[in-house]
Parts: sequence; structure tokens; C-alpha cells
Amino acid sequence: MLGKPVDTIVITSDTFYRIPSDRCFGIFFAFVLHGLGCFLPWNLLFHSYEYFVCCKFLGDDSDIYRQYFLSFCALAALLAALVSTGIGLFIGFHGDTKRRIIPSIVVLIIMFILQVLFAIFDARDSSGVFLCITILNIVIIGAFIGLYLSSISGIVSYFPDRYVNALVIGTSLGILIAICSRIAFKYYSNDPRVTAIYFLVSAIVTLLFCFDIYFAFPYSRLFRFYHSSIKIDLLNTTKGRLLHVPYGKALKQIWLPCLSIWLHYFSTVTLFPSILSQVQSVTPNFLNLNLAFADGVVLFNFALFNLLGNFLAGCIKKPYSRWISVFVFLRAILALIVCLFVNFEPYSRHNLPVLIHNDYIFMTLVIVFGFTHGYFNSLLQMLTTKSVEPHLSTTSAVILQLFIFAGCFFGIIGSFVYHFIATLS
Repeated sequence: MLGKPVDTIVITSDTFYRIPSDRCFGIFFAFVLHGLGCFLPWNLLFHSYEYFVCCKFLGDDSDIYRQYFLSFCALAALLAALVSTGIGLFIGFHGDTKRRIIPSIVVLIIMFILQVLFAIFDARDSSGVFLCITILNIVIIGAFIGLYLSSISGIVSYFPDRYVNALVIGTSLGILIAICSRIAFKYYSNDPRVTAIYFLVSAIVTLLFCFDIYFAFPYSRLFRFYHSSIKIDLLNTTKGRLLHVPYGKALKQIWLPCLSIWLHYFSTVTLFPSILSQVQSVTPNFLNLNLAFADGVVLFNFALFNLLGNFLAGCIKKPYSRWISVFVFLRAILALIVCLFVNFEPYSRHNLPVLIHNDYIFMTLVIVFGFTHGYFNSLLQMLTTKSVEPHLSTTSAVILQLFIFAGCFFGIIGSFVYHFIATLS
């Protein structure tokens, strides 16, 4: 694969003091917005599943579609994201990140516009056909979100670790906004079609902002310093001759953080949201909430404290070493074991007793679970991209995204296994 020659500038103590400042935190918030653009549309799409279930699958043969729709779509989208990220890593686009990000955003906008148009389609007598079309649409969305996220992760890997954390904060903020929007519309709107259209249009607006902000990047002196002046890219070329990216060397240096983040996401997605959102309250009208127990205690608390964990990781980077893998392993094992004994499927379990009967204890577990996910997620992503040579930072960032998508994919499968174990006769 050919490209333009690259002149690499080494940052020394002399050039360090000439690094431009991030005026008004413009680049930091730009990466937060790109993280929001990667995850908010994804989450808004999946949080409008009541629209598909209530408005599209209306036929007598639609029970199976209603029961497994969300799982089908999540698995399809994550598999597509995993494949597209691998293609972007090993095949590449001539080393030009613009060739990946801009088309990805454009395709995503088009697909969400099509989803809005599908809202007026009557699928009463064609649930199977609509399911196939919808999953195909979601596969395309998942593929290009994977390409978008891996590409923007490659760009931010040039920058100091606080900017890597800014992208993670944006993704967590997208989860929180989507959950808050779902809760608000669930209790203030009885029309799932209106809710879905609002979510889809909001996703389009968010992507349009990301489209605009990307073209504003070159106007920042800080961005030009790290991205244009240094010119470290995914594929380095010199004098028109390809230099093979040492994937093995990069993976050898980051294999432990990659396995850790795979386990981290596997354990989290296994439990959240499918398992924890089905936990039933022991105390009637717990905390006098007007919300459902799953919305007020599980979804909101996890999303909020996940975001707070990201913020704390940007301030306190401990343990910023290989010891973080030990804590991630302990968190995964403890979470998977403890959640077997919460009030999940209390009438279907036969061999496993419910040991946690206090809703305050369960809410504390959700808060700790969400906070530790955000904290370790930020630490792992900051550590991984900065533990390799500068010219391998982009490669390591994309490899890390591969393991994240793989962890989410196997986590969804793990939730089915977890449910089977909890309700095993």
C-alpha cells in the first residue's frame, strides 16, 4: 500500500516547551463530542426497541421476534463492528484517517435517515421481512460505528492520555444521555413511535455535529502539532515504499491490557443490562421512586457512576501499571459470582438461593459495579496507547478496540449462559 513520504519529528525537551496550549479545552471537548457521536446513536437506536416491538411486530407469528429482537440486533451489530475494525486494521485506507471517518459518518447519517423513514412503514403482515431489513440496517450501522470509533481512537492516540480519556468520557456520556432520554420518554410519552423518531433524529443531529467538528480540527494549532507535524499514522510509508506494520510487536507489548479489557467488557456486558435490569425489588416502592426499579436503580446509577469513574481516572491514575490487570480480574470474578445471588428471576431459580434481600445493598453493588467499570476502562485505554512506541500507538489503539468489541460480543452470549445457570433446574 503506497502513500506519501512521512517526516517524523521527535519531541525533545526543546520542542516540549513549544507545544501549543489547548485553548478553552477545545480539542478535549471535540474528542468528547466524537466519543458521544460514536456511542449516543448506537444507544439511542437500541433504547428505542419498544418501538420495533410494539409498532412493527404485530402479527400472530411475531412473538419470537419480540422476544429475541434486541439480542439479535446487538449480536449482529457487534459482529459487524468487530469485522469492520479488523478490516480497518489489517487492510487500511492508505493511512488516511479522513478517508475512514468522513465516509463512516456520512453512511451512518444515511442509515439513520432510512430508519426514520421506516417508522412510517406498516409491518403488520411482514414482520419477518421487516426483521431482516432492520437487522441488515443495524449491521451496516454497527460496521461503520466500529470503523468510526477505531479511526478516531487512532487519531486520539497521538495525543496525551487525558485526550484518550476524553474519548472514553464521550462514550460514557452517550450511554447516560440515552438512558436518561429513554426514562424521560417512557414516563412522559405513551407513543413509542414518537419516542423512536426523536431518538433517531437526535442521533442524526449528533452525527452532523461530529461531521462539522472533524473539519474544524486542522484549525487547531495543538491538533496540527500532534497530528500533522509529527505525522505518525497507522501505516507509515517512506519514499513510496510500504513499511509493514509490526502487528506482532505491538500485540506483544499490549497483550496483557488487551486481555484485561476483553475480560472487563465481557464481565460487564454479561451482567449489564440484560441480567441486572431484570432484578426485582424486595422493598415495595423502594426510595419512593416514580420510576421502575430497573430504570431508577440499575440503568441510571450504572451510567452515572460509570461516567464519574471516567472522570476520576483522569485525575488519579492508580494503579497505572500491570497491577491494573489483577484488579480487573478480581472485579470480574467477584461481580459474576455475587450477582448470582441477587433477586434475579426469583421464581425461576431452583438451586441457587437469593442471598441479597436488601435493595440498598443491591443499589450499592450497582454503583460500585458501574464506577469500577468506568475507572478501569479509562485506565486501560490510557495505559495501552501510551505503553508502546509512538509509531505503534495507532495500531495499539485499533487492536484495543478489537478486543473491546470482542468482549461485548462474547458478553452478550455470556448473558444467555448466565441466565441459564441462574435458572438451572
